[in-house]
Amino acid sequence: MTPAANPRFVLREIARRTRQPKQPIIPELKQETRIAAEGGRVLAHLFTAQLKFISDKSKAKVARCGRRAGKTMAVAAGLCRTALDRAGALCGYIALTRSHAKRLMWKELKRLDRHYELGVIFHETDLEARFPNGSVIMLAGADKTDSIEKFRGLAFDEVVLDESASFKAHIEQLVEEVLKPTLEDFDGQVTLIGTPGRALIGMFFEASTEAGDRARTWSRHHWTVLDNPMFPRWRGRADWRTVASAWLLELRTREEWTEEDPTYVREWLGCWVRDHATLVYCYDENKNRASELPAGHEWSKVLGIDLGHDDDCAFVIPAFAKHLPDLYFTYAEKKKGMDVDDVVDRVAELVRTQGPFRSIVCDTGGLGKMIAKTMQRKLKLAVKPAEKKDKLAFTAEMNGDLRKSRVKVLPAAMALVGEWEVLQKDENGEEDDRFPNHCADAGLYSYRECRHYLWRPKEVVPPPGSPEALEREAREMEEADERDLREPDEVESMFT
Repeated sequence: MTPAANPRFVLREIARRTRQPKQPIIPELKQETRIAAEGGRVLAHLFTAQLKFISDKSKAKVARCGRRAGKTMAVAAGLCRTALDRAGALCGYIALTRSHAKRLMWKELKRLDRHYELGVIFHETDLEARFPNGSVIMLAGADKTDSIEKFRGLAFDEVVLDESASFKAHIEQLVEEVLKPTLEDFDGQVTLIGTPGRALIGMFFEASTEAGDRARTWSRHHWTVLDNPMFPRWRGRADWRTVASAWLLELRTREEWTEEDPTYVREWLGCWVRDHATLVYCYDENKNRASELPAGHEWSKVLGIDLGHDDDCAFVIPAFAKHLPDLYFTYAEKKKGMDVDDVVDRVAELVRTQGPFRSIVCDTGGLGKMIAKTMQRKLKLAVKPAEKKDKLAFTAEMNGDLRKSRVKVLPAAMALVGEWEVLQKDENGEEDDRFPNHCADAGLYSYRECRHYLWRPKEVVPPPGSPEALEREAREMEEADERDLREPDEVESMFT
């Protein structure tokens, strides 16, 4: 049977000849906004903000976006464009974990392959999308420092880190020491993209804002769901901008968010904002700031020490008085690169200028035990090891005192406040290790040694003969009678 006589062949040929060409997802997109390159055809469905981002040829670029802004769609199209334009290209898409990368990007690449008939072969085991021209888009995770070593030795044409705010401190090593060198072979590009996180710290925060010198080396982009005409609720509507604004207002009303609510600002407007609910310590300048120690009291002081070498060494001094309910942090400092002799000399200086101390408490982990022994031998000081158990419970106790305005901070201890104002919780409610906490820890060690909580209000004794005094005397007599009734009779007990 000839091919022409084969019914299946005839049906396929009829279907091929009558098939309507696929329309772009946004038919009204102007032709001049498209990229005039071989891979540019996969950008036909992108809207203006996405196209501007994808068209940016900067060596390093960053985009912060709100939820449902279409950032993953833009990244997928950009990676496919690079893979089509450069035969044999290697493109990388990196999320926090491998499964997260697959969940975010795999289906988006498959959707583009179907829509534009790219002929991509998807290898599920390796998470590699292989193009007919030999280009590959590989998906991977990098949640730990050890996991970033697998990228050494590769030669990327383009690499994207998605949900960049979720990466810990190792993101800087991943980008600066590992990924950027892999881009030099083919003059490649690195991209950070994601929604702002709760922590105003880290490479993504610095790259996407004006914070620090890093911002000058990154090309920055920003857009939100209000820029996205493809959102299902208003896709295809001519008045989509009006509908989008009304929907976001309705969402904010339903969730009882104000316009300044940190969750709303961060998640939907794509802006960095300090969220005090996520801070470890609830310091309030109006409640917890003091200019000096109250006069007329005898003060007991404690020295708290948190030791480090590559990290900071911190020294924090609180003071309390017998007849006051408040604790005052009078001094705090921290310094990098201190060795044993430096620490001992600094403690001796603090004893001379800030002491005497009721007690000295020191972190004795690692080399701390040796340093504490050296202080005891050279300075003849009793040094207590810091109590590290139940840290969350004692942090909660200190926060209770902060809320009640029973913890005050003097100007000389503002290094402690500097950490309190940025130290945030992670998703487990514990301290996020991206934030410095050396003064905070030294402050907590010393707080646990203070005895301000023993204070009791002084009892006011009414004048003799006054109605209050007579009432008090009657009450005491009644209480004494009740005790007598409860206690056994000694004489009677002899005969029982």
